[in-house]
Amino acid sequence: MSKFQAFYQDLEKSLDETQLFLRASKSALYHTNWKKQKINAKNLSGYKGLRTLPYSSAEDLRRVWETFPIEDIILTENVGLWHCTSGSMGNKKWLPWTYKDYITSRAEIGRLLLEFLTPKDIIMSIALPAPYISGGLAYRILESTGSIGQPIEQISMSPDFVQDSFSLLLKRQPTIFMCTPSLALRMAEEIARNTPKVLKRQAELNKSAKLKIASVVTQIKRIKPKRVFNRLRRGFFFAESLDPFRKVVEEQYG
Repeated sequence: MSKFQAFYQDLEKSLDETQLFLRASKSALYHTNWKKQKINAKNLSGYKGLRTLPYSSAEDLRRVWETFPIEDIILTENVGLWHCTSGSMGNKKWLPWTYKDYITSRAEIGRLLLEFLTPKDIIMSIALPAPYISGGLAYRILESTGSIGQPIEQISMSPDFVQDSFSLLLKRQPTIFMCTPSLALRMAEEIARNTPKVLKRQAELNKSAKLKIASVVTQIKRIKPKRVFNRLRRGFFFAESLDPFRKVVEEQYG
């Protein structure tokens, strides 16, 4: 059995151990739809049970949010932090996390990440800031990997802060890239725009003719991220489907 299969089975087991289906069936978000479909939460188990559930549409979410008290939707009074989705389906959705959610998932996330990462990796992360859920990503990674004794270095920034982070990124040379596919393309544009400026500044500081020539060349021929960050070995993409962007991302980042 592979490590991924073992992790897959552990997650399936947790669906039953946490009584997720039974608890969800009591929420105003799911109760009416499940009742119409004659779904008995007591008979649901594992991924097979998960696949039988109807999807909740953006309209379902809007209707429930406007109609019911929040307490009837989230079924807890122990909210620790609210996150917000990007609103790609039409409306931004607020998601509550309890402290127990963080504690329960912390070590699991850390172990999963370290199946793909090593403590020597440096993550370059571009994400929307709080209250968006991606704004907590860097802290979750640090907390999760640190909880099992192997914290991973990260350079995290919002899309508007990429230019200000560029000189640090050049010095640290990240090995892992993490963002949405569309932000990866925006980052490629920033790299092409900023590399000549950085090289020119370094040439002036070091009085280097070689760097001065390089700065001129990169103004004429747009440089790709894989030429600037040549230690990148893996990319993690979230929130959007990678497929429409895959070819150009691979061309830019290798």
